[in-house]
Amino acid sequence: MLIHGMHPFPADIEALLLDLYGPKGHAWDELGLAPFDWEEGTHLDAARELLRSLIATRGDPVARHRHIETYQASTMG
Repeated sequence: MLIHGMHPFPADIEALLLDLYGPKGHAWDELGLAPFDWEEGTHLDAARELLRSLIATRGDPVARHRHIETYQASTMG
């Protein structure tokens, strides 16, 4: 999305990602492999919830970590 100008995510998820990280692709590192699932259309509702939670807790690294762990636990299996 940032490098090649493609739009692999649903429009609302892309907007949330840009709101959260802006054009700094390296900041997405905290998401791990999750965006690859989203490109495939997997776990989109959980993705929306995660991204909204991360935006709401911007600046709170403990809360961010907790939200990411919750997302990962909910999408395993």
